[in-house]
Amino acid sequence: VAKGLQVRGAALVDLDAISRRITAAGGLAIEPLRHAFGSHMIDENGALNRMAMRELVFKNADNKRQLEIITHPIIYAQALKEAHTATQLDVLCIVYDIPLLFGNPKWLDVLDCVVYVSCASETRIERVLKRNPEYTYDTVKSIIAVQPTHQELASISDVEIENSANDTKRLQLNEQLNILKEYINNLIVAKQILINNL
Repeated sequence: VAKGLQVRGAALVDLDAISRRITAAGGLAIEPLRHAFGSHMIDENGALNRMAMRELVFKNADNKRQLEIITHPIIYAQALKEAHTATQLDVLCIVYDIPLLFGNPKWLDVLDCVVYVSCASETRIERVLKRNPEYTYDTVKSIIAVQPTHQELASISDVEIENSANDTKRLQLNEQLNILKEYINNLIVAKQILINNL
């Protein structure tokens, strides 16, 4: 969906990509993470051992909070920096691709519109297994079990895009994206009118 909006003229700020950059060798989060969790969480190349960290945080909520205390402010600052750069270009809007939006109210104050991309639970599991063949089915189910529910995500969203059955047939998703682009255009016009009236 984010890439579909990018094709339609939006600038994309991908928070997952930023997260990977700051936890790569030499990344901004590496030394704070080493200090908080120990050198065994950093691999032989100097990057975060993502698999070991994932296991650690899913077993212990305190570790998850500590990880977020370290990484979230860095990700937030980097994302706003990328967005500022993108505003210098002629773009439809800035799209922030945010995997962990729920429970992060700072972002809700920044965003004009929240789009929730939903899909069936089994489809989510299949897609994660396809991207991460080293995971087991049960591992993926346990990861999903601690994530926000459909109802929780829908409660903070302005728009929901359903993306369960679009791997082989993209027509449905493209229709939804065209409607979303029109919705964004209307938001922009409304915002400009509001600003002009102030």
